[in-house]
Amino acid sequence: MDAFSCLIDNPHSINRFSGIHRNGMYISHLLYADDLLIFGEASTENCEKLLTVLSSFGNVSGLLVNHEKSKVIISNYTSNPTDICAALHVQNHCDKMTYLGMPISSIKRLRLADFQPLLHSLSTHLSGWKAKLLSFAGRLQFLKYTIWNTIDYWIRGAILPKACIKQLNRICSRFLYSGDLEAKKLHLIAWHKTCKPKKYGGLGISDLKVLQFANACSLLCRFYNSTSNLFSYLNAKYGTPWTPTRIKTSALWADIVKAANSLGPYISFNITTQSKIAFLWDPWIGGSSISNLYSSSNMTDSIPQHSKISDFILDGDWSIPAVLNPTILPYLQNIRMDQAPINSIGWKDQKRISFSSFIFHYFREEIPFCWHKLIWHKHYALKYSCYTWLALNGGLKTADELIKRNIRVNSLCSLCFSFNETTSHLLFECDYAFTVLKSLIPSLGDFLLRPRLSDIFLFLEGRRDQFKHQKIILLLKVCCAAYYIWRERNERRFNSIYRSNATLCALINNAVDLKTSKWLQE
Repeated sequence: MDAFSCLIDNPHSINRFSGIHRNGMYISHLLYADDLLIFGEASTENCEKLLTVLSSFGNVSGLLVNHEKSKVIISNYTSNPTDICAALHVQNHCDKMTYLGMPISSIKRLRLADFQPLLHSLSTHLSGWKAKLLSFAGRLQFLKYTIWNTIDYWIRGAILPKACIKQLNRICSRFLYSGDLEAKKLHLIAWHKTCKPKKYGGLGISDLKVLQFANACSLLCRFYNSTSNLFSYLNAKYGTPWTPTRIKTSALWADIVKAANSLGPYISFNITTQSKIAFLWDPWIGGSSISNLYSSSNMTDSIPQHSKISDFILDGDWSIPAVLNPTILPYLQNIRMDQAPINSIGWKDQKRISFSSFIFHYFREEIPFCWHKLIWHKHYALKYSCYTWLALNGGLKTADELIKRNIRVNSLCSLCFSFNETTSHLLFECDYAFTVLKSLIPSLGDFLLRPRLSDIFLFLEGRRDQFKHQKIILLLKVCCAAYYIWRERNERRFNSIYRSNATLCALINNAVDLKTSKWLQE
């Protein structure tokens, strides 16, 4: 394939294939594994040159083109699409094709129908018999490390339409909360709250819109800091994300521009001799651009639209043309110029830009939950922490929540048979539940009033007289107690199986010992 690249881009060839030219940027083909994409001028003469290259390569290597599997996308502005297809020996042209498993198109925006293979694949995975046997924690892990990796691959390669995101959210929420994609069962926590970082009260699953935003931010940083052909082409076609353009932009570039406008105040610009930063339009002077600082003057009319900062640097120093307003010099003299090759843009107050930085930036106006570190600590048990998270977010299907939704159930607590069942009563105002909790953590017996689950976390967080591992054990006991008390409630209500509080305490202590025995020895 290196030989093929040399043949198609041979500068000494008389009949050289004509690829795509854009402001000094040239691209003729892309190779990945055994897939080949070729870009070029839509003319019969150029097609004949391409066939000559392919024929010569095939005669030497034995690798021939399968014309039945080949597809051609032709611009709508081409007047002779039939002649182009005939010249390439391809029956018909199309407006989209599949490349590396994903639909691509340079003519039309992708629709919901183009993502049916993704939706069908995920539905098949989520409705399998193995998935139905998973617990809530197991379904969460399956979503987080299997399904979300597949979705993330598609998001990095295509712009998912809103209808597709809506369907993905629906099937994933049904799978997590009920394990059944077809049945419309009740779940009490909104999906957009579930798909938040743990710091902000979620389960750590990334919202699909947030993933798209973070991917656009990542592309923005790579646009300035990478030498990839993709970003060189985008730079040649559109300039930079802050450069005004009159041509219709692609969905990819529109997302990058939107991300740039969102991240503007948080981006730091590093001035180097090889920087891609636009001299006129990018906010590299204290958060402002030259076009904004001198919007009333005509100096920007004398500078080429796509001028870069590197065009005004000579021998490591500024070389400012006379047409520029002299008042700009004080600004430039205060800007540090790096001689070493470093990234053109960075993230303020951080040495390294990470994907998670963009996700947390999306939730920058959210208020962190005080209890997230108490549930999701270093040695948390996922099964117990998940049900504690459900309890704190009102996600347990207690009698009062079901009655609110006109579902007729017995309203009495199945543990004490004395009060109406609510989440705060079960955890831990109920006599049975509080007796279990006091046996696990005797210091909680000093409470004048029966504590709720959130009160216990605040109490444990405020204690400073314990070693770190002792505090973690207490937190594990609380989460484990919440899990097993909820299970006891269900066993009594649905299976008529009753256990004493002593038996339940022993069960909880054994579960905590199994979890802590390994890491306490390390």
